[in-house]
Amino acid sequence: MNVLFFFHAFFLYLLSFFVYYLSLFRKRIDLLDWAYGILVIAFLIHSFSLILRISEAGYLPTTNLFESLSFFVWAIILVWIILNLRYQTIVLGIFALPVIILLLIPSFFADKSIQPLKPILQQNYLFGLHTTIIFLSYAGFTLSFVGSLAYLIMEKEIKSKGVTTPGGYNIFHSLPSLEILDLVNYRAMILGAILLLGGIYTGALGLKITHGVYWLWTDPKLIWSLFTCLVYSVLLFFRSFYLFPGRKVAFFSIFSFFIVIFSFFGINYIFTGFHRFF
Repeated sequence: MNVLFFFHAFFLYLLSFFVYYLSLFRKRIDLLDWAYGILVIAFLIHSFSLILRISEAGYLPTTNLFESLSFFVWAIILVWIILNLRYQTIVLGIFALPVIILLLIPSFFADKSIQPLKPILQQNYLFGLHTTIIFLSYAGFTLSFVGSLAYLIMEKEIKSKGVTTPGGYNIFHSLPSLEILDLVNYRAMILGAILLLGGIYTGALGLKITHGVYWLWTDPKLIWSLFTCLVYSVLLFFRSFYLFPGRKVAFFSIFSFFIVIFSFFGINYIFTGFHRFF
């Protein structure tokens, strides 16, 4: 039943995607609210599907590809909705929805069965908290990536006078200012970095419960998470003290996001370790 609701949510995400791009190509600003409204409805259905799956599994289901992608996308949209309450970023759906759809497509081909939680994870009462924090941190970095894309495109439009040229509506009129996009990127990065630190901390506590140690240098996921945290910490340092202009921050944010994606996908398929679940 939870999978059925997930597919309903996916269909609405896809519909939201088409409405966003209809707004872009038809130059219909009024369609942005419709697209965002459809996305919120899809998010609510998606949330219900997650609640059903949690009740069926008896634990937070993030231990295979289907579950991980589903929860990752849910976390991205949750963080986006929260950011939108403060910064009015509805139009960012033009950049966020392609990422969401691309993340969800592999879930169609993944195993959707619910498997018993591995005994070693059953011992770890911090498992649910740890994975939730980590996925929310990845969501923050994803929104930083989206904000950076919007920043670079907006900057290019301004330089080419595409935004200010009279003679018709341009969808980029609806984008926040460069200052707001830079701030969204910055705040999303801060959120991601703080949550990643929290995820590493709760992971270390969980590792102590299951393995008797706080760290395993033999686990590539732990090392890569530490490396990701270091990269974003350096980027935040340069941004906080205005050592990098907004354009450079956006470029490095996009580059850093691919480190996050490798941490999510690549580590699981290339290396073996404690964190390899799919």
